[in-house]
Amino acid sequence: MAKETYQPKKFKRSRYLRARWIRRLWGLLVVIVIYVLITQSLDRLDDTPGWARVSFPLFAVQGASYVVDVRYFDLPKNSSIRAKMTMVGQEFQSLGGLNVEQEVYKTRGTVMFPFPMPNDPNASFIDFTITCDDLSKSQGTEPKSEIRSGRIAILPPDHAMVLRAYNRPGWQNVMADAIKGGYWSTNRGDPTVIGWSITVFYAVAALACLYCTGFCDSRRSVPISLVYAWFWWMMLGLVVMMGINKQLDVQLLLADIGRAFTKHLGWYGQRKPVQIRVLAFGACVCLACLLEVGHKLKRAPKSTWLALFGILLLGVNVLIHLVSLHLIEGVLAYSLAGLSVGNGLEIVCILWILISALVYNRAQRDRVCYIIQ
Repeated sequence: MAKETYQPKKFKRSRYLRARWIRRLWGLLVVIVIYVLITQSLDRLDDTPGWARVSFPLFAVQGASYVVDVRYFDLPKNSSIRAKMTMVGQEFQSLGGLNVEQEVYKTRGTVMFPFPMPNDPNASFIDFTITCDDLSKSQGTEPKSEIRSGRIAILPPDHAMVLRAYNRPGWQNVMADAIKGGYWSTNRGDPTVIGWSITVFYAVAALACLYCTGFCDSRRSVPISLVYAWFWWMMLGLVVMMGINKQLDVQLLLADIGRAFTKHLGWYGQRKPVQIRVLAFGACVCLACLLEVGHKLKRAPKSTWLALFGILLLGVNVLIHLVSLHLIEGVLAYSLAGLSVGNGLEIVCILWILISALVYNRAQRDRVCYIIQ
């Protein structure tokens, strides 16, 4: 009787692909839940009125009339929306104004308030205030907080900003205002000794990441490029971009473009909800990348995880400046012994990545490389 030989089961690729897509769908569900939790938590801390979106003018021209668009949400069916325009002098004294009131009978919609611009030679600014009253006096209705535009400058018809607005399309005005009149034009880069020292640290960390790819080391028995080189090439690209961005501050330019865009559309005073959602979206994208990269590095040495953690902290620092969270930016700008908190954290993260790369090189020099499944 012949012996039965053992035949290993064939690997089913379809089962592997199905398991991989199920894992990715679960990761996407987790990211969506975290996005909702972040936005809901930060919205509770936000004091921006959420019952309407108002389009205020970017500037006022002497003798011209303007229309303020109010798009309201979730109001009682019988409500009154009142818009008030106040003229402000050079010394910020009130010079009178004009009130316009309209009744609305829908829970959501859009109303327009036309305002003639008075030719008062003493007026330098105008200020709009939008309020809402419930005429039905229904029970359980919370009072709506007022929406203010802030001071809007009154410019002469021959002003450069007015002529540029008339002669150029809207997107060109946004770009010109962002590049020439934003913070990036005067505050970009860090040309100090500490700033250039951090840039040099970035270059050293990039060289360490390049060495981890095996590009500069041919003495290893197993080419490192077959195993985790993709991770260290990714780290090399991110570190180089961070080093270039240290002296360019691209996030400041993007923040200026977003600021000019919101001013052009008239809802700069209600930008906090958008900032919250951009911050939550960026955090969720980082989390999704962390889950995907972490799954591929599940058998990698611990030094790769430490390097990944360091680059994530640097990315969070860039995201904070991109969204312009002034409270956190004030904390990062606090100086201790001539070194700001932000620069100190940046140096710690760069050293963290550098040490992780050196430890990885030390551990992989005389050892057969791991093989990723």
